[in-house]
Amino acid sequence: MIFVMVKEFREMQSQLAMELEHYETPRFKALDERISRLFDAIYRYTPENAVEAHTVMDFLLDLIETNDVGDNGRLIERVRALADSCVCHQPPLLEITAGAGI
Repeated sequence: MIFVMVKEFREMQSQLAMELEHYETPRFKALDERISRLFDAIYRYTPENAVEAHTVMDFLLDLIETNDVGDNGRLIERVRALADSCVCHQPPLLEITAGAGI
């Protein structure tokens, strides 16, 4: 699910960039509102596994890298929170109960 949301955001981001000179039009305003809601959904999304967590973190880090407004603080805090919540799963120890001469 999060992968689709990120892909949709990136597509809308490109559309918004192409419409930038028409920022007063209803189309631009509607697109801006949709992308804002989608960003909020991605930002608040609780990943269900490590792959989804990395997808959200990569998305936020991409935004931080390209953001020249200077409000990266909250994005950085969200990345830290996601990183702190990721549990590195180690494979369970192999328990040999029979065979192999044991």
